[in-house]
Amino acid sequence: MTYLPNPKAIRISPALICRFSQTAAFLCLLLALGCAQRDSAVGIQGAGNLPDQNFVTIEGTATASGNWSPTVSNGIGRSLQIGDFGDFYSFFALRFLPGASLPDSFLLDSSTVPKIVLRRNVERSVLPEGVGGLTLQVEVREITERWTEDSLLAGSLSNRGNFPLDTTITMLADSGDTNYVYPISWELFERWRTGDSLSYGLLFMPAPGSNGVLINLSSAETGAEFGPVLQMRGRKWTHSDSADAWLEDTLHVDQSPAHDAYLAIDTSDYEPGLYSVCQGAAKRLLIFFPVDSLAADLSRGLVVNRAELTVYAADNPLNLLYEAEKPRYKCGTMSDTIWISQPDTATMESASTESADLDSTGVLKFTESYISSAVARWVSNPTTN
Repeated sequence: MTYLPNPKAIRISPALICRFSQTAAFLCLLLALGCAQRDSAVGIQGAGNLPDQNFVTIEGTATASGNWSPTVSNGIGRSLQIGDFGDFYSFFALRFLPGASLPDSFLLDSSTVPKIVLRRNVERSVLPEGVGGLTLQVEVREITERWTEDSLLAGSLSNRGNFPLDTTITMLADSGDTNYVYPISWELFERWRTGDSLSYGLLFMPAPGSNGVLINLSSAETGAEFGPVLQMRGRKWTHSDSADAWLEDTLHVDQSPAHDAYLAIDTSDYEPGLYSVCQGAAKRLLIFFPVDSLAADLSRGLVVNRAELTVYAADNPLNLLYEAEKPRYKCGTMSDTIWISQPDTATMESASTESADLDSTGVLKFTESYISSAVARWVSNPTTN
């Protein structure tokens, strides 16, 4: 069984999706479980450094698979995503608390209105890649319901289309490290500063008909230098005991959001036997291999030396992953087998500390010791599988 991916270690954008068939493969020096999904070199034929005659290699087929959608928030990630690209619709929310950073004596400079600065995530940038002149029309709406970074989960802000429209902006999607500056009205800023109970930040969402573009921005997790900030310029007064007077100073504050996160909605229609793995839409792939029956004919005394798990992505390149990305995945073992009939009840037992990359041909291999130790445990005690 595999858990793909770990939300704290994943380095792919939530809209970058891989669709996997329900078949996968374990390739081991002593025990190999899996099946060939393509006519090309897969399974045993695709394995390198095969064992010599002193070893036994066994392969088999996964007998159960499914998608699991755990309850996770993308607020811990390093990116904010927005766009309507392929089968994914992504939007993000920001909430600033300026009252927490400003002294009571602060007075905004009327000539420099507060601004939100959004910064391109240069690690992921824009999709499609290498196409000039792309733009994304974005609706900016004032959020009128309470939310936090940790509570922004799949299905949250379902009433977003009814939030008051503040304005519509255009984001240039040319490649490069670009900042997007969004001025804030005085009225909106004061609602945030005074803690208005009906104003909970802003929602940035693609405008209707603005599809084919996806932009990745840096989140607050990257720090104030690279993530979104609310720029406030003004004056403050401090009392000097020695001069017995109030002194005026300029004050420049770049405040990171108290909460920021994005959501991705998967609208794809999967063919039978295909599953998705996606951070934004919180989808994980579950696989079960009957290692007890596969190892039943092995002579006693044999020990699992090394195991390798290989998963093959869909053959259609359009269904594989979004362009110019190298997704990274983690795997883990599940707590029980209830998920086979009820995938949404799945719970993790443990997760690998290592990860693997999906290569350009759609092959994902896990070869670390975690896999070997798990398979060895299942062989010696099938009830732990």
